[in-house]
Amino acid sequence: MRSSAHFASAVLLAAACGPLDGTEDPAQLPEEALTAAPAAGTVVLAVDAAALGAKVGPHDTGTNHRFEQSAFGAWHQGAPDPAVVAQTQEARVGLLRWPGGTDANLFSLARATGPNRGCQVLPFRSQNAAGAWVFDTAPQKSTPYGPAEHMRFVEAVGAKANIQVPFVNASPRDAADYVEYFNAPAGTNPNGGVAWADVRASDGHPAPYGIHLFELGNEPYYAGQRYWMNDTSQSAALDQFIDGEHRQRLNDQPLGKDCDYRTPATSDGSASQVFQIHYPPLKDVALTVDGAAWTRVASLAGHDGTERVFTVDVGTGEVGFGDGAHGRIPPAGAKLRVSYTLDHAGFSEFVAAMKRVDPTIDVCSSWGRPEFAAGMARRGQRFDCAIAHPYTIFQRSAGTTAELWNVHMGGEEDEGAKLRELVAAVNKTPGRPYVAASEFGAIGEQTLLTDWAATQMHAIYMASVLARGLHQRLGYTQGGTLTAAGSRSVLSSFGDALVPSAHARILETLGAMLERGGHHVRANLMNNVSEGPAASPFAALLATATIDETGALNVFAVNRSRTNRYRLKVDASHFSGKGDGTAWRVNSVDGSPFAVNTPDHPDAVVITKTHTRPDNQLTFAVDAHSVLWLRLTP
Repeated sequence: MRSSAHFASAVLLAAACGPLDGTEDPAQLPEEALTAAPAAGTVVLAVDAAALGAKVGPHDTGTNHRFEQSAFGAWHQGAPDPAVVAQTQEARVGLLRWPGGTDANLFSLARATGPNRGCQVLPFRSQNAAGAWVFDTAPQKSTPYGPAEHMRFVEAVGAKANIQVPFVNASPRDAADYVEYFNAPAGTNPNGGVAWADVRASDGHPAPYGIHLFELGNEPYYAGQRYWMNDTSQSAALDQFIDGEHRQRLNDQPLGKDCDYRTPATSDGSASQVFQIHYPPLKDVALTVDGAAWTRVASLAGHDGTERVFTVDVGTGEVGFGDGAHGRIPPAGAKLRVSYTLDHAGFSEFVAAMKRVDPTIDVCSSWGRPEFAAGMARRGQRFDCAIAHPYTIFQRSAGTTAELWNVHMGGEEDEGAKLRELVAAVNKTPGRPYVAASEFGAIGEQTLLTDWAATQMHAIYMASVLARGLHQRLGYTQGGTLTAAGSRSVLSSFGDALVPSAHARILETLGAMLERGGHHVRANLMNNVSEGPAASPFAALLATATIDETGALNVFAVNRSRTNRYRLKVDASHFSGKGDGTAWRVNSVDGSPFAVNTPDHPDAVVITKTHTRPDNQLTFAVDAHSVLWLRLTP
């Protein structure tokens, strides 16, 4: 069980101010100071409270939850870890994505369910000296955190789940198996083959989960995640993603064994060996053992121990050899190679198969770039949604803290522009598809600060994308990972101690706002200020607004300046409030933009709450490197 250092600030604030759920009595909060304090300028948020947009709710934001290592401690001794559940609830994480990004590109549902759990390929790749892509990560030997465990965790938290389904090593029927497992009534088998709804029931949950959100694949626009798709031509790879591939021949390919793809598998001389072709489904298989061709047969039965024969399942890519009585055993150390033609369906075929099992689901494309929307429009094909991953990927380590700050915020500004382009492209296509974000953050090596990814700085990056997600009306906006090795996750790991990060405080704040429901309203910033270097400037403030179910105006604002305080004036039409309400602020206690919550200092970054005053004339201070949630009563 994980130890916890997360209750200190919550207890202190609750004792002073009442509940931490946005329902506190403003009169019981400390008074908001007047905004006469020095500021670098005043930015105006023009709000039309009558221009209602889509509904908002508590499941609009969340994070990833990866399957490896028992979800990095979230699953403990056969149950959700109570400390992790409590901290996840405190952070108001409303949506949990599983199995989790790049690491789940080759995930096997069959090896993650039922009594006979198996290994999983960890499909991370890098380029070798010759420029070839090679697998570089050891496999996970077992899968203790499968779909049943994830849903038990999700239900314990009170969240919802969205499910990533593999694309590169799967068929439409494989993808539909996921939908059957999660959504079909027990006793039914709408996809044929294995009765996955009954597998779910045997895993302990007879009732369907009713998952609505599925994603197909993960980031195939990156060459390192294309696998069999063209890794030099973006347009050719996109065509393969949309249309499938049935002609491309992969020659002289290595086999994997026991989910390990790092080095070409060789025979160990034992009977009944089983190997794995990397990218099923496939056809026209040819196999050699030490350069000599062996013969594919439908079954090893009926063949004697001298015959050089093998079997292959073209759907799963599993290759089987004989036991010496039925089929020859490849000699120990023998080099095994395979050639085959891909037989891979395209995006729309996957979606159709999944929706035959449950027509109510949304299936999102992981090719979250404008060219996907354009390609689907040219083909006359509709889609539900496209997934953006607004990552800033560092190319080198920053030399100063100021530079580190600027590459964060400048990178986010660039990703924000790409997000707007994607939303615009998707909005032009028929069928009312939408954009969602299921991963985002700043990644890469930074040697300047050990725990840079747990700082208030990185949390401001995350808050910026959350604000953009709300403003751009994304279907959902989730980023980071809930638990992981080290401090960079939402719940930072320091040895056996788990501490809510600055990012967790921001999720808690935004979650409290979204729990009040309501709708987006039209909101635009005016007189905004540009900061950062001339080559990569960024907007100092981001802000957006909602009207909740009680008619209160909610403003979510992010100050991305490292050093400057700004004033935010809310110019609200069709809203009768005068400024009375509450303000939640997320910032470091000591004023450092690089503060980190640790076991020794779990409250380096906290939420502070005040009662806003009508005499402020709807003008509020937004401190440097901080997040502000205003809830103004009508």
